[in-house]
Amino acid sequence: VAAMSNSMGGALATLFGAVAAMSNSPHVPKPVTCISFSSPKVGNVHFKTVYEKLEQDDLIRKVRVLNGLDPIPKTPSPGIFRILIYALCPWSVLDGYNHVGIELKLKETGYTISYDKHHGVCWLLLKEIYRILKGFGYFLCVCVLCRIRLLRYHSCSEIFARLQENWEALEKEDINSLYQRIKGGEGGVLSYNVITPRQFQKKRKKGPTTKRNAEVIAKSKLPNFSAFSFSSTSKDVAEKSDVD
Repeated sequence: VAAMSNSMGGALATLFGAVAAMSNSPHVPKPVTCISFSSPKVGNVHFKTVYEKLEQDDLIRKVRVLNGLDPIPKTPSPGIFRILIYALCPWSVLDGYNHVGIELKLKETGYTISYDKHHGVCWLLLKEIYRILKGFGYFLCVCVLCRIRLLRYHSCSEIFARLQENWEALEKEDINSLYQRIKGGEGGVLSYNVITPRQFQKKRKKGPTTKRNAEVIAKSKLPNFSAFSFSSTSKDVAEKSDVD
């Protein structure tokens, strides 16, 4: 069983994956595979703990793909004033939203693959305060000073373009071996790839992809994922677009 979607659909796919993984039905083979693109945060720390237990029991495998400057995966955000609430009620950090699964963060300089484990309330509190301060600086610098159109990084075409740019290195990564390392106790950054600005410009000769349509996906010529074939899907979407 595989669940895959983008943005809010990615959040729903995460929830569906957890429900399917906990199902006792013989018609639901395990492990369930869930791949989300640009998904927002889904559940609190208790949900994260349950999800990690399902991963340790080989019932689910989750990969979360996102662009580095995409604002949607940073939501729901508690905001800068949440620090005052944490100062008065530190245990309220348990109600905050968290990400689950393996994170594949795509950047113009390459990518990083990481896995964030839950290490207790104190660590979670410090990490949440750091995220709030970092998010406030991110919003101030990018939105107010630089005025970058952040929603461009949320588009599927931008994700596909960056996947193609890093595909030679990504082909060497394997979700099963990554989870074996996680079960062995590893966490944090599991793998990374760095490309120089010259290589980046060479791989993307026409500039950043901003259009979100079937023609862009069809021309991207993405290789096949380990369990999913985008080539046939892209062809079908393109033919349907030509008919319309």
